[in-house]
Amino acid sequence: MSVNLLAQLGLTVLETFEPHVVTATVVSASSDVALLRLHEGNTEAVLPATEWFPTRRWSVGDTYQLLRLDSSSRPLLSAVRPEIVEHHLSGVSPEVRSGAVRIMGIARQPGVRTKIAVAATETGIDPIAACVGRSANRVRCISALLLGERIDVVAWHPDQSDFLKSALAPASINRVEITDDEARAYAPGHQMSAAVGGAGLNSQLAGQLVGLRVTVIPD
Repeated sequence: MSVNLLAQLGLTVLETFEPHVVTATVVSASSDVALLRLHEGNTEAVLPATEWFPTRRWSVGDTYQLLRLDSSSRPLLSAVRPEIVEHHLSGVSPEVRSGAVRIMGIARQPGVRTKIAVAATETGIDPIAACVGRSANRVRCISALLLGERIDVVAWHPDQSDFLKSALAPASINRVEITDDEARAYAPGHQMSAAVGGAGLNSQLAGQLVGLRVTVIPD
């Protein structure tokens, strides 16, 4: 049944809410939750610790760009959802904003590191350059908005093996073996540290991006 017909019949039409980024300032805070005032509409909003960077603290008077998750009179905010990364990238990259470059996936450990897979939809466009920017100015801007979070932009590939090699950047991978939902990535010895990453984070995020459990093996 169409929305117009529902309205004609006097039935309630439920509008879907599209999460979007808002600017808000902390007005009170505890260890579990912060209350913020939205700059637009002067509305009070709630930011629970579960939706905030686990390695960061908030302070009264701090101003952030956050994702608004609902349309209630006291909305819920988030700093950790992947949509906020997509918003920030669209804001700094005209190619992403126009659709010439498409975001194919985001894997994230909030406050620490994010990997973004991108692909060009038009010929002659380098999707990574369009997102990174000259002298990395675009990713630096996103990183600043995310309070210093590291941003990696990698090329998406339709072939899973090629995609995983790309996702494990900045490491160079010699070859990949995939069985069901698991993958073995063989890296030169001097590339092992970069491939695995601190606390295994690089390989974990690459696996999330590609949808595989990844083991990095010296080759």
